[in-house]
Amino acid sequence: MNRISKTFFSLLVLHLLGAAEKGYTQPSISGISFDNDHILISAKLNQEFKWTQAKFISIKSFPADPPWAPNTHHELWLGGNDENTVDWFQHDYVEAGTFKVIDPSKVEVNFLGNRKIAGNLNLDNYILKFDSLDYQTYLKTPDIWVEKSTDLINWTIVKISDPLPKEYSISEGLNLKIMKGKSDQEYYRVRMVE
Repeated sequence: MNRISKTFFSLLVLHLLGAAEKGYTQPSISGISFDNDHILISAKLNQEFKWTQAKFISIKSFPADPPWAPNTHHELWLGGNDENTVDWFQHDYVEAGTFKVIDPSKVEVNFLGNRKIAGNLNLDNYILKFDSLDYQTYLKTPDIWVEKSTDLINWTIVKISDPLPKEYSISEGLNLKIMKGKSDQEYYRVRMVE
């Protein structure tokens, strides 16, 4: 078995072991690929969803003013300035208000002027339906690191090649790039601090 095959097999075993554990709150590896001297790891962070820590960006984009500027997206922030405040950016203005969580998948927003809009979150793909638009859910990227081991007992931290984004899409996870190790057989895992 060549070096790439052994590395791939090691990552696959760790992925399968991590996926089998119910309630596992550490990241799980959802995909692996190789690029010259790098290993590209796709990780699902398994972070707990909290309405007050989420940012929602509309999937649909809208023309900007002036016309030569890039298209914009609507953005919805819950709990930004205060635990129950909401800010909704649309094109070139912001509406403010308060919100109330009805249940894990439903929120009610009250904007100034007594206008109410209900938002429904699909907990399978974390798409929020709000005011007839679909919004992708983003969370703040926690502290993440990748560890490697040759024996599954002793682990050392591996440097991530590219800087981590400030936020990530909860449904898509995070892509991490690390240098390939020098050993014929290495195991990798992704860890985080919340």
